[in-house]
Amino acid sequence: MAAWLWCFVSWSAVAVVLVQGGDIRSLYADLFRNYFKDVRPSNTASEPAEVTMSLGLRSIDFDPKKGALKINALLKLTWIDYRLRWYPPSYKNADTIYVNADKLWLPDIVLYNAMAPTRDVVNALATVSHDGHVVYKSSKIYSAICDAASPSTVHQCNLKFGSWIYSGDELDLVLDDMDKNQTFPYLDTTDYVESHFLELISTNATRVVMYYACCPEPYVDVQHRLNLRVKDEK
Repeated sequence: MAAWLWCFVSWSAVAVVLVQGGDIRSLYADLFRNYFKDVRPSNTASEPAEVTMSLGLRSIDFDPKKGALKINALLKLTWIDYRLRWYPPSYKNADTIYVNADKLWLPDIVLYNAMAPTRDVVNALATVSHDGHVVYKSSKIYSAICDAASPSTVHQCNLKFGSWIYSGDELDLVLDDMDKNQTFPYLDTTDYVESHFLELISTNATRVVMYYACCPEPYVDVQHRLNLRVKDEK
């Protein structure tokens, strides 16, 4: 009975935005009339929501004595929310809208090895396309502890991201522009401002799937590794 009701509500929500039309205000009203942001977007109850993650590095603050790392980074998450689909000709050919993230289901992606609460710098509106494609960008300050320096004075900093609540059967986290089983050689440093005293030697990102003795379901995380050198260290 519960599964039948879930399907009925889901398809009813889609039908509303297909048959009702009007201006952009009508579109917002139709999309969110039966939208429940606490419900994970998936075509079926057993299908995981696939979330693509990318991290754009802006700046790094690092204390080599304490091994304390603080980065300013742009977190970008994309996914498909089947409930947010509409037929553009019914709404004056509007094919994209911008929505306050508080109104949407959002992936609960957190930094597992944070040494301090993550701070939001900018929470912009999410972009929603008529095919249900959602793009959410948020500028954040992350804090973590790095490994002790090796004899070569290279500091290795690992950042482990994943869902706080969902298993891999419910939320499948993948890296942007890569195969699920591949290691990505770098994170996005297009807007990175290099420090005068710190050298960013290399980065990579890896998608990891783990199984634990307690549970049959997989757990997925994405690990970003930064290799740093303080410039005055020899």
